[in-house]
Parts: sequence; C-alpha cells; structure tokens
Amino acid sequence: MYADQILYGIIYTGNEECPEAHAAAVKDGVFIAVGEKEDVASFIGPDTEVTECESGCILPSFCDGHAHATTTVTLAGASLYGLKTVEEYLQAISSYVKENPNKKVFVGKGYISGVFDEVGPRAEMLDGICNDGRYMILYSEDCHSTWVNSACLRALGITKDSKDPKDGRIVKDPVTGEPTGWLIETAQNPVEDLLPPYTVEDYKEGILTYQKMALSQGITRIFEPFFIIHQDAELRVEAYRQLEAEGALHLTVRLGLPIQSDDDAKAEMERAIHLRELTKDLAHVRLDTIKLFTDGVIENHTAFLRDVYCDSDPALNDHGEPLWTKEALNDIVTTAVKNEFHVHIHCIGDAASDMALDAFEAANAACPGNRSRFAMTHLQILHPEQIRRMADLKVFAVVNPYWHFKDPLYFPVIEVPYLGEERAEEEYPMKALVDAGLILSQASDFPVTVPAEPFTSLQLMVNRKRQDYMDLPALRPEQALTVKEALSALTLGGCAQMGLGEHKGMISVDKDADYIMIDSDAFKTKPTELYAMKVLKTVIGGREVWSVSSNEESLL
Repeated sequence: MYADQILYGIIYTGNEECPEAHAAAVKDGVFIAVGEKEDVASFIGPDTEVTECESGCILPSFCDGHAHATTTVTLAGASLYGLKTVEEYLQAISSYVKENPNKKVFVGKGYISGVFDEVGPRAEMLDGICNDGRYMILYSEDCHSTWVNSACLRALGITKDSKDPKDGRIVKDPVTGEPTGWLIETAQNPVEDLLPPYTVEDYKEGILTYQKMALSQGITRIFEPFFIIHQDAELRVEAYRQLEAEGALHLTVRLGLPIQSDDDAKAEMERAIHLRELTKDLAHVRLDTIKLFTDGVIENHTAFLRDVYCDSDPALNDHGEPLWTKEALNDIVTTAVKNEFHVHIHCIGDAASDMALDAFEAANAACPGNRSRFAMTHLQILHPEQIRRMADLKVFAVVNPYWHFKDPLYFPVIEVPYLGEERAEEEYPMKALVDAGLILSQASDFPVTVPAEPFTSLQLMVNRKRQDYMDLPALRPEQALTVKEALSALTLGGCAQMGLGEHKGMISVDKDADYIMIDSDAFKTKPTELYAMKVLKTVIGGREVWSVSSNEESLL
C-alpha cells in the first residue's frame, strides 16, 4: 500500500504515546503511519507526494469551542473593534454612513460599554450623525447590549414610561428619566424587527467569510451556538446544508440551538429535534446541542453572583438575576438529556455556575447512564469547590483565553469597581481546571473576539498577558498553562467537547489527516512571541484547503 502523501519535519502529534515525530504517511485522508523516516519509507510509491516542513513545525489543526460563525452577516457594517474612545466610535460610524448613503438601516458592531461614562452610550450621539428617520443599530462587542438612535426608540415605542422586560433593562437618563438609547440583554430583542431580513444566500456568504478567516488561522472545527436573529435557525441550517452539497464547506461544525426562557422551552425543544433530523445525514454539520444562558455579563450587572456588586447601593442587594429559576433550569436540562441532546451553558457569575452544576446533577439523577456531554463556557468567577464538582460531573470547560488579561478598557473600569479588587484578581482560572482533571476547550466567542486568532489565544494561555499590553501585570500568573497544555485545549480538548475525538485531534494512526504547518517551532518560540507565529498551510483529510501562498481556499 502506497501513501498518497508523506510528511517530513518536526511533528507535534498531541499523542502522549508518541508526542514528537519526524515523519507521517497519509492514505485516503487518514494517517497510516507516524514516527521517523524509516517508519514511513515502505509507504513511498511512484505517485506519493512528499512534503517537507523545512522550518517551523506541523501540528494538529485547531478547534474553536464557541464561535458564532453565521453571525458574520452582522459584521457588514461600521466596525468599532479595537477602537478605544467614544470619539473614535463616532468617527467610524460617521465614515460608514457617508460611504453608504443609500442604506436604509445603518448597523455596526464592537463597542465596549466601559469606553463610555456611567450613563453609557446615548441616542443623541447617533442622531448627530444621521437624524433623517433612518435606523442606526450598534451591537456591543459582547452582544449583550445594543445602542440605537432616536428613530429606533420611536419605532419601538420606547418612552420614559416603558417598563423593563423580563431579564432586560431599558437604560434611562438619571435626571430626565428618558430612555438613553442603550438597551441591555432582552431589552434589545425587539430591535431585530427593525433589521432587514437575512436570506439563505446572506448566511452562505457569511459562513464562507468566516470559513476563510478560520482556515487561515488553522481552525478546522467549530461549535456554533446560534445567536438567533429573527429566530431564523432554519435559514442558517439550510445555508450550511447547501454549502455542503456544493462542496464549499470544509469546516466540521456542531450546532447548538439556544432556548432562552421557560416560556418557549417546549416549542424550542421540538424545533431542536426537527433541526437535528435535518442535519443527521450531513457529513460536516450536525445540530446536537441545546445552548442555555444562566446569566448575562458583569459589565451590565446581569451576571449572577453569590456576593453583591460592589458599586451598587447595599440596600439594593444587587447580585444580578438568573435567567432561569432553579426548577426551570433543572427541568430544561433534564428534558434535553432525555431527548439525547448535549448541553452547553453560558456561566459568567459564580452563582450562575452553581445553578448549572445543580442542573447537570439533576439530569444525571433523572437519566442514569445518559451519554450527553455537558459544557460550561466563559467561567469568569469560579471557586475551587465548583471546579471539583465540574470534574466529578465530567463537564467540559470551554474557556475564552482571549479575555484572560487585565484589559485596560475592562479590568480597571468595570471589573474592579463592579466586583471589588479581590474578586477581579481571581477571575478566569485555567491551571486549576487542568490540575483538577478537566478537559479544556478554547473558544473565541466570535464575533466577541474579532478576528479569532488561536496563536493570540495560545499567547494568553501561556503568559496571561496580551501582546499589546505586556507592560501591564499578568492576570493570575499562577493560572498560566504550559505550551503543551494550551495546545491540547486548542486541539484535543475541542474535539472531545464536540464528540469528534475518535477520529480527530491528534496526528496519529487511524486519525483524520487534519493538520497545519506553521512558520515557527511552537515549543522553541519565546513564550512572549507565541502570538506572532503564522499558519503556512491548513490541511483537512489530507487535502490542502488554505495556504499562505494562495491566501485563499483551495476548492479541491
């Protein structure tokens, strides 16, 4: 038997039994030999392609354990990512409006609430740019709030007399009581009705845009928990289905349908079952997970905490509010498990994590021997006893290393004042999770993180500092991972989270030949320079799908 391809170079396999190799053979998209040159010599035939990685190294390709790929359609507007002042935001929005004079709705994304004063973004800021009745809709970086102009407020009927919706807040001026144009959590949901409807073609274009970015970064597998706009999960699934039929989809994708409240739990569970049926025969895509939120985010005071927010009036006893009652969350998780879904839960606050763990325990008690995989993501405030419970329940820890540093727009402005210095300094454990035996999967939460660059994630896992803020103190430096541990979270951990570990995640015999070539040796690069490593080639099933030389996908 001759190999289709022979690889030579430094190969970090991810396989404990053979962590480093210098040769590998690929046949029909699968590794058939991994070791030294003599181990693959017998597989070389007259038509075998021999590829040598002369510098750098070869790694298993990466996973993103929480990325909203279809939400790429919402990025086609004013980009506020990376900007650091209100003036820069307004300049970017103004430029976009001038460049798109025929738009009926102006959209944008990426603002950080900590950039504004304590009142937050205001409608009149946007009115000063465009005040002719057209809508202006700006989404926050974390997707937990929306900034709109006065035309939107009028169209939605939001006034000083409007009541906050369940689990949301209409921010109002502290003096006049008028709505400011900042809508938090569920208060932003009605804004979706002002957006032009997206089509299957829009979503296909968005997925392909995301895929090109992902492949250029060595990402070949993602878990996408839908971020629903217009409740259009069916359109998104259809976009994936069509791309696969056209041979244009290279990514392996696992999908999660969000169920946002007890009010729609029964109907959404039926919808999830329907969508699972639609994807069961697809090679690349499967909807097999229920996504749940237990709470919101620290910056909106919507994360659910054991102890109160430090900047609130003590008389308010402000812990944030959970998005489910304990009984309802237990019930929906148990129902998901009974219907053979996996469960992926957003947990920012420590009290939110308590609820998630209780719900997992309740589901296991009601469904002994179930095969559902449980995952908790974000994990900003987490205590040692909670980590032990996660380990006992075999919960996957889907961490977001991109946020694990003392961001000057978040840490001193939001996290320290809201949480107090002690809690803020204890955010985002990593090493403690590994030491407890948990499987880590790294995630970007794209488009919260734009672009999603795994080597930046690697840099942060190893240093607990981001490359552009190396002069700042590290966030919990004792929680830093080794390069080996961090790469495992980028590869094996993500595959395990998505149920793909049988065939993917390592460079090993009988595993799919999904790998990347990079320009540096990951284990010999200075820890503070890991972010600068570059992908040279991305290969899925033995077939090149992206290379730096072409800077585009190869539709082979």
